Amino acid sequence: MSNAGHYPLGQRKLNLDTRKKAIVEAGHAAWNNRNLDGMFDYYPEELVYTSNAGGPNGEPLTAVGKAGLRAMLAPVLPVLESATSVEHF
Repeated sequence: MSNAGHYPLGQRKLNLDTRKKAIVEAGHAAWNNRNLDGMFDYYPEELVYTSNAGGPNGEPLTAVGKAGLRAMLAPVLPVLESATSVEHF
């Protein structure tokens, strides 16, 4: 019986973790480059984004769906001074 294409369980986990981290890092890189389309490639259509500040009456600010988050981020993107990074994964 051939083991071609089969990896020990530990190796499969390592490969999966590496791929997951690469996806997270690519999303962060797109944000850092102010590339909303690239960033949204890594988000599900039905996302719910909640920020602990910025909503009406001091409530959390919530955006629903990619369109909702895009509507919230697009106006501030040109003046936003922020960057993100992955420190622990």
